[in-house]
Amino acid sequence: MASNVLPIGGGAHAPNLALKLLQTVDVSEMVRSVLLGSLLGHGNLFVDRDKYPDAAVLFFRNHAMNKEYFDWKAEQFKEMAFEHSFGTRADKLEFRTVPVPEFRDFHHMTCWKNHTVVKRKWLNHMTPVSLAVWWCDRGSIIARGTKGRIILDKFDKQSVEMIQKYLKVMWKVEAEVVCLHRADRLWGRSRVEKWYYRLHLRTPQLKIFLRIIMGYIPVPGMIKKTVVIHDSVSKQKAWVEEMKAAMP
Repeated sequence: MASNVLPIGGGAHAPNLALKLLQTVDVSEMVRSVLLGSLLGHGNLFVDRDKYPDAAVLFFRNHAMNKEYFDWKAEQFKEMAFEHSFGTRADKLEFRTVPVPEFRDFHHMTCWKNHTVVKRKWLNHMTPVSLAVWWCDRGSIIARGTKGRIILDKFDKQSVEMIQKYLKVMWKVEAEVVCLHRADRLWGRSRVEKWYYRLHLRTPQLKIFLRIIMGYIPVPGMIKKTVVIHDSVSKQKAWVEEMKAAMP
């Protein structure tokens, strides 16, 4: 799989971020890209204000069935790992870094009270690698292989709409916000009304998105998330050829 990081942003109006805070933090471009993608996916940053107020810890988890991908992601942060970085809980694999001073700037830009807060000023720093990590974390192909779905349960409607607009403006990808309503029972008490959000991509938009990230899918086990099913043999062959060219 390719590992180079393309320039930030995908459109003609990509912002000049050279002097922005997140571009000046002393971490590698790969660490920055994977971290930001993880924040939209299965990761979060947190600060222990009592013990390490000037540093932040990155934590993420993935399903055990995606161990190959989990191991790749953990490898990107090997310089920030320690003897207790790896753990398991039920069917999930977990990883956490040591408190990293450089991550404090990321936390300041992306979090409020240790919860990820979506803002354009940090979304603009996302790269194709970031998008690929996000897709591997929370994306899937649905509707018998014809549509894409990105689960964004941890974000509210306003945040999801901001991500939707970001994809359209920066990457020319148009997605539809879909809301699911559930009434969850909380600790045996009365049912609590909750709304969960996803982004759906129709086939043409899904293919635009996948063309951006296919060269950055990190492990063979995630190639399945790029297989789009077409209604004709010729279109299917053409897509397979695109996949082969992007992921030799």
